[in-house]
Amino acid sequence: MSKQWLEALLAESKAVTEEQEDLAETEQKPGQYDHVVGVAVPDLRKIFFVSKQYHQNALEIASSLILCDPKERKKKESDLARLHLYAEAVRDIFWISCRHAFPELWDKPSIGIRKGWQIVWSEEPDERHRGMFGGVGATFRKLFGGGDSGDPDEEAEGADGSKTPLN
Repeated sequence: MSKQWLEALLAESKAVTEEQEDLAETEQKPGQYDHVVGVAVPDLRKIFFVSKQYHQNALEIASSLILCDPKERKKKESDLARLHLYAEAVRDIFWISCRHAFPELWDKPSIGIRKGWQIVWSEEPDERHRGMFGGVGATFRKLFGGGDSGDPDEEAEGADGSKTPLN
């Protein structure tokens, strides 16, 4: 990541409005295995929104590949790879920022965000609640290797250190 991209990311984050934050808020309420540790401050909400936007933009490009002109395909694939990497980086920044804001989360393998911007850790990650982005993550991994492109609503870390998004 270049300094130029990081500066652009900070500018994007600062430009997020309260209305945009509201659009990114999850509707999922804390579950029986969730432990609420606090509420995300506006700066965290902004990062969350930017992460979701990168994911949404990547999904739009991915869906356009199905019917695109072969002449445009190479550029769209390059754009998709770039947006995927940006989405992953911003998602990781969000989760690290949550752990920084709530130090009790550093040793928790499964953390999430719930309605009302509540930050939680969960005793038992439940793979059954994987959302739309979680399913797409496997596709991105096959296409581009490395990490998943899961929705930033949640993440769980497996025994091997891999991160799996959960919803």
